[in-house]
Amino acid sequence: MSTEAITARNRAAMDAVMRAHEAARKTQTLLDAGHDPSNGNPYAAPKLLALPSTVREIELPDAVQIIGYEPKGGKNQEPLVGPTLLVVPVYIDGVLSTCEMIDGKGRKSFLAGGDTRGGYWPTAPLPDCDWIGDLHLLLGEGMATVLSASMATDCIGVAAMSCGNLLAVAKMLRERYPDARITLLADLGIGEKKCAEAARAVDGYVATPHFGDQQ
Repeated sequence: MSTEAITARNRAAMDAVMRAHEAARKTQTLLDAGHDPSNGNPYAAPKLLALPSTVREIELPDAVQIIGYEPKGGKNQEPLVGPTLLVVPVYIDGVLSTCEMIDGKGRKSFLAGGDTRGGYWPTAPLPDCDWIGDLHLLLGEGMATVLSASMATDCIGVAAMSCGNLLAVAKMLRERYPDARITLLADLGIGEKKCAEAARAVDGYVATPHFGDQQ
């Protein structure tokens, strides 16, 4: 590899690190500027989700001012709509990395430049590594899925934020909690395959949704 190519690669790597640091900084600013989610949040209320205070709600104009652009999401990458957005913080190895923003229509957008590889969001603070006692963790893809399951079971839910993150997050949880029971919450389609793969890697379980005659 030429010296020019190595220099370009190193520069690209440094740029990515700088963007990731900036995304983490903006995420903290969003969390600080936000407030506890309202009971009538247009995304959470129809799903009957009781949002914890670790998820923040912020007015769309305030979010745009902080991040410096209009976030877009959904299949067609349409601008997220207000009046408010949910801010879901994403952690890597316990350190704040970036966030996912969700509007009332369920469109989602990760903060530009943020690092999501191996990232996760827990429904409640994870226990210390030296935790002694029974521990059942529910690992799924999205915030709403794991929060619904956590509310139904009183177990801590962990959202991997994408099906591609399930394996890495499952391995992290198994290393941190060798004796914990880990249940993967499968989404239909490719999510089932990814959950099964992660479950096999950590000697976990898989829970698959059943919609009866609506399937």
